[in-house]
Parts: sequence; C-alpha cells; structure tokens
Amino acid sequence: MSDLHNIIAISGAICPSFLVEKLTAAIHNEPTEGKEKPQVESVRLKWECPPADASKLVKEGDRKCRVYNEVQYFTDRGVKVVALPNFQALTFLSELQVEFTTPIANIGKAVAESLKDKEGLKLGYLGLASEPKFEAVKNSFEGIAKVEWVVAEEDAQKMLKEYELKFFDKNLNAEQKEEALSILRNGCHSLQEKGAELILPSCTGQVEYADALNAAGFRLIDIVGVYAHYLCTKSWEQLPKPFKLGIVGGMGPAATVVLYDKITRATPAKIDQDH
Repeated sequence: MSDLHNIIAISGAICPSFLVEKLTAAIHNEPTEGKEKPQVESVRLKWECPPADASKLVKEGDRKCRVYNEVQYFTDRGVKVVALPNFQALTFLSELQVEFTTPIANIGKAVAESLKDKEGLKLGYLGLASEPKFEAVKNSFEGIAKVEWVVAEEDAQKMLKEYELKFFDKNLNAEQKEEALSILRNGCHSLQEKGAELILPSCTGQVEYADALNAAGFRLIDIVGVYAHYLCTKSWEQLPKPFKLGIVGGMGPAATVVLYDKITRATPAKIDQDH
C-alpha cells in the first residue's frame, strides 16, 4: 500500500495534459539525496463546463469550483502536497488554501525561490501587464526575490492577448501552432529589446513552445523543472485548521447591517479587497 503522506498530487483541472505529464516526469527525475522518492498522482475529475458564451464571472467561478473539488479529492486521500501548475490559480490561491489543511504549492513562489540569489535581475514577463494574474505573480515574489520586472511593448502585448484568445488551451493544427509561436517570439523579442535577462512564461500553456523559443536565442525559465524542484525539496507540513465564524440568519436586515459593520470595523484590512 502506498504511503499517502509521500504523494505529490497534481490537479489537472486547469492545465493541459501534456504539462501534467512533463511535471510528473520532472518530479520523478528530481534527485532525492538519499531520501525516499515521492510518488506522484494526478487527477482530472469529470466536469461539465459552462457554455462558451457564459460570462467571464461565471467562467472564473467555474474554474475555482473545479480546482476546489480536485484539492478536496486529494485532501480526502491524505496526500502530502497539491500542485497547481497554473499561474492563473495564483489569483485565488489564498482564497482556496484557507479551506484546506493540505498545503497547495505556490508556483509563483517556486519561481521566486529559484531567483532569490539574483537580486536586480531584469525579468521579462511574457504576458499582459494589465491582468490580475501579473499582480498575483509579482506578489508571490515579495520577501523572496528582488527582481526588476520588464513587460513587452504595447503592440507586442496586444499580440499576446490575441494569442490567449485564439490559441491558448485549444487543439491546434501545425499552421496555428506556428502562428502562436510567431506571436510568442515577437513578445520575447520585445522583452529582450527592453533589457530582459530571463523571460518568465505567463501561462503554463506556453511551456509547449519553450524549446523552440530557447532555440531561437531567448532565455526562458524552465517553470516545470523549477516547480518540480520546489515540490520535492520543500518540507511540507499540514496547515492549522482555519477558524470559521458562522452567522445565524433570520436576524432581520437592520441587525445584519449592524453585525456586518462591527465585523468590518474589527477586521485588520487596509483596503476593501482584504475583507
């Protein structure tokens, strides 16, 4: 019988299958230095996705629910740590982690740990600077690595937006893949022209093009290898059970307003979003 406490679990809800395979292989190839090699499990639970024309809010909520269900599945299994190989998950990771005592490995912190000795490094971000995901990535670096972020020129960012709309997470033919690669090459070139010394893919789907981009002379961070190393070398411990406050309904609207006001005033939050 397998030791569940030595299992690294990979949630496949919001990442392509090829990436799960690459991460699994990278974990298996990670040196153990005499320790027992961790086992790897992955899952992609059956899920009925919302229709293509659903609102952005519905799709974002659906994404969170899918990930929540898979983390819950692994928590019930008693695994050591859950891997979410997707930068988009950073936008709701804290919201998700508070529901579980099983640790969820932050892929942004994994990248930051790999760069902690490179203070002042000019790090190019191969994505849209205007999206919440970029802020979440930058926040994951705080207290770990001090880098100088570089973003692509406006025209290159528009093309990267086109890449996400037309090509990300879709089954592409050879011609479409070449067009997608051309957009990513243009983005890398813009970052390099602005002084980027290393380039961070903004989504794990870009990993498929990493070899071709590196061959073209661009230096991309191996986020799969970095994440595998982080998962295998960090000491993972169960987190404290979160404290939850239940509010009994039926008090009436006026009493509810007073209660919410008291809770809000007593909460140590600097901005509304912290609540």
